[in-house]
Amino acid sequence: MKEETSNKVNSEGASASKNNKKPISTFEGGLGHLSSFPYSRHKMKRLGRGKSSGHGGTSTKGHKGQRSRSGFGLLRGFEGGQMPLVRRLPKFGFTNNRFKVKYDIVNLSDLNRFDSEVDPTLLYQSGLVGKQALVKILAKDSLNKPLKIKAHYFSQKAIELIKKAGGTADKINIASAMPAADTQETKTSPKLSKKEELQADKAESTKEDIPSSTENNTSDVNGNTKK
Repeated sequence: MKEETSNKVNSEGASASKNNKKPISTFEGGLGHLSSFPYSRHKMKRLGRGKSSGHGGTSTKGHKGQRSRSGFGLLRGFEGGQMPLVRRLPKFGFTNNRFKVKYDIVNLSDLNRFDSEVDPTLLYQSGLVGKQALVKILAKDSLNKPLKIKAHYFSQKAIELIKKAGGTADKINIASAMPAADTQETKTSPKLSKKEELQADKAESTKEDIPSSTENNTSDVNGNTKK
């Protein structure tokens, strides 16, 4: 009887302890006793409480100016009155600036130093244009001698002045002047793992070990092999 009563008491105590279980926490005291990290929080700045508070007088706002007035609030993206970045950036569409054809400009007054024929290589050697630059001839000043000029672009006025001086203006095709692009597409083979590389090497080695005599065997009409 005593054993039965003790078992009953133990079972009742176990069930009561299960029902009255406290929430498991990694720290003592629970959430209500949490404290902030040292020096992460500061005292609130108390304004308008006299000079003895350390924030008296202008109440930390300084003398005059927009920021010292009541109701001041700095808008996000404000840059002091200049055009802000949000308005400078394009919002939609695209530009063809990357496809723009750029020329090195040469005036007619720069060509008076040459004698007979002028082309982009001669202009590059004289330092007037870049090495692979497209040349544009413009009609600044005048031409004093008849020259045979080759360039990628001429203004209409420049052509008239060149012909008036007794010279010729030959236009070079831009497509021929541009560097030729590779027509063949380079196909990149996928990278193999070490295991796949070893298998490929084994397959190649087995192919090499096959005797060449089997390649010279020919079959008859009846299926008989002939060497």
